[in-house]
Amino acid sequence: MLPLKAGDPVARFLSAGGVYGVTPGTYLGTATSTLTSIDNSKGDVMTSEPSGSLHQGRWYGSGVALPTGGVWLVSVANRDHVDFPGSEVADLGTEFWTPQTGKWSETAAQTHARTYHNSAILMPDGRVLVGGHAPIGTFYGPPSDGPAQLGLAPAYLDPTFQVFSPPYLFWGPRPALKSVDPMMHTNSTVTVEVEKPGDISSIRLVRNGSYTHLINGDQRTVELNIVKRDAKSVKSRCRATPTCRRGRTCCSPTAPRPRARSRRCPVRCSSTPSWLRSSCTT
Repeated sequence: MLPLKAGDPVARFLSAGGVYGVTPGTYLGTATSTLTSIDNSKGDVMTSEPSGSLHQGRWYGSGVALPTGGVWLVSVANRDHVDFPGSEVADLGTEFWTPQTGKWSETAAQTHARTYHNSAILMPDGRVLVGGHAPIGTFYGPPSDGPAQLGLAPAYLDPTFQVFSPPYLFWGPRPALKSVDPMMHTNSTVTVEVEKPGDISSIRLVRNGSYTHLINGDQRTVELNIVKRDAKSVKSRCRATPTCRRGRTCCSPTAPRPRARSRRCPVRCSSTPSWLRSSCTT
């Protein structure tokens, strides 16, 4: 899911790679990517459109939604490992999707081959932790050195991790976050104190992820509206969008239901030392 913006009724989802054909698909990886939009203001009307092509076919890649709105793709194979374990070639390359252009560009390569059961998750400091590779035994038998000797993906578990720094960490000095309100309510204003408020272009809440089998159901970014600036801080507003049962308003569809007499739905937030994100849990 791409970043949600306050007041925008459209949720956007980016998918990339996979195999050709509909479920259960075929064998070779595809380089296509698709942007799917769901418009809540029009009865959840869903539309899809192509969004650039990867530099090569990729199967079972891990996509990480970054705080700036881009998506980073890592750890892939050129063929479906589950069809013929040990027959795929691991692609060490990584790619970055830019939302402004809808195109993919190549980024720093990995040092370890990771295909099946790989993982990638955004860390509080803005970097990405990559790990995994737990393949099925070679051709559904015992693992062997044969595939690696032929230039194919390794047949053994990989316990290592690698940390990647996305492009935004090289844009220059990062704004220093001094303080932020530890709790906010719907339709309330949150104050973020920073050294140079004029340099802040947006404030976004980033939820901690929980990753398994290519799915990160908790991966979510919400951009708040900036309503005021002063010499020491930037103020944003947490608008209510979804409606709970009985007409009560909540900050998010997964937030706790408020009591009958209360229209406010609290969201507890724990800010990180990084200006890039605040980790919020409902």
